[in-house]
Amino acid sequence: MVKNSVKSKTDKQQRILCFGDSLTWGFAPVTQTRYTYQERWVGVLDSLLRSDGYEDIEIIEDGLNDRTIARDDPGLPGKNGLEALCVRLENDEPYDVIIVFLGANNMKKYFSLTCGDIAREMTQMLNVLSRYRDKYANNVDIIVISPPLLGEHQVSSYMDEWFDFSELSLLAREVIEEFGNCVSSYGCSFVDVSCVASVSKADNIHFDVEGHKALGNAVYKKLIERMRFH
Repeated sequence: MVKNSVKSKTDKQQRILCFGDSLTWGFAPVTQTRYTYQERWVGVLDSLLRSDGYEDIEIIEDGLNDRTIARDDPGLPGKNGLEALCVRLENDEPYDVIIVFLGANNMKKYFSLTCGDIAREMTQMLNVLSRYRDKYANNVDIIVISPPLLGEHQVSSYMDEWFDFSELSLLAREVIEEFGNCVSSYGCSFVDVSCVASVSKADNIHFDVEGHKALGNAVYKKLIERMRFH
């Protein structure tokens, strides 16, 4: 007996790029290893879409530890997100949905960046994404996820070497608000992750499994709300 397959809700395969840093790569703050694909927010999103009948999708997961928005890290080559994104957009197109989740590493203390500095880098990235969207006659949907509220817990962390926790939560709040303004001006979708998930007390930077689950659900709802998955 041949089992009937569930018909996809889309007219064609949807290619979804999830582009980010260690929060997309799936860094586990307790074990300092990587969560499984099913535990990571990208895997949660993938599972939710397929369970809802959106079978003809391809999720491209591109998360890299220490990746910045558009800044070279002198001690860590290859971490400039904008440079990597430009190569990917040219080499692996087309995409139907592009999800960008960056900004946390720009708040490292040795960069000494202000909220304005970080927002300007996001504007650079949005300019590139906007031109890409124009190339495909606006048939590309763009979602930007804010950085988490880094340093929200009053606890010590092994991440003290990289982040100034005395000022971090204030800077993170400012960046989240400014990202929302930037994204809105470009007509893109915005997910304020601080409204749905908290960072783990283990390192005050990354998510636990429940945080990944909450973010995956939030992005799924945003896709269903706006994109062509109706």
